[in-house]
Amino acid sequence: MGAPLTNLSTLPKTAPEFLLDTEKLNKRLAATANNPRRWLTGSFHASKGMSRQMFENMAKEKVGKWVEWKAKEGWVLDSKPQVFGPFRAYALNSNLPLLGNDEFRVRAVFKTVPKPIRTMIDPAIIKQAPDHTLTRHEAVKAWGMESVIARARREMRIAR
Repeated sequence: MGAPLTNLSTLPKTAPEFLLDTEKLNKRLAATANNPRRWLTGSFHASKGMSRQMFENMAKEKVGKWVEWKAKEGWVLDSKPQVFGPFRAYALNSNLPLLGNDEFRVRAVFKTVPKPIRTMIDPAIIKQAPDHTLTRHEAVKAWGMESVIARARREMRIAR
């Protein structure tokens, strides 16, 4: 058997919150609303044991591609990119460590003219009052994340 649970005081005292508190979101987003500059971060892998010159050439190429990719998304480079590392590299598909590679992270300040994005939100998931709550089942249904099995059962009931 496992060890007994201790220190249960660290567990959350309330149930998870499934509602969107639009007031909190608006306050958090208002702080950055008028600033078009953002720190953006990317990463790349490099083989261990690479010569310094070879690494610098590869890093320059990878950073250039990253800046180009961000430009296609509407971002404009506003600072000199910085490369940090090495860090332990992991495979993206399996999350296993890549022993022959190191990961390097690149970051830079970009600016953009934000385009308004319109998103449809189900009113059922917006917090209406301080005591308004929502169950996990109701939240899953409102977010449209109903399980495949539940959806199939519902469709079978409708078909009958």
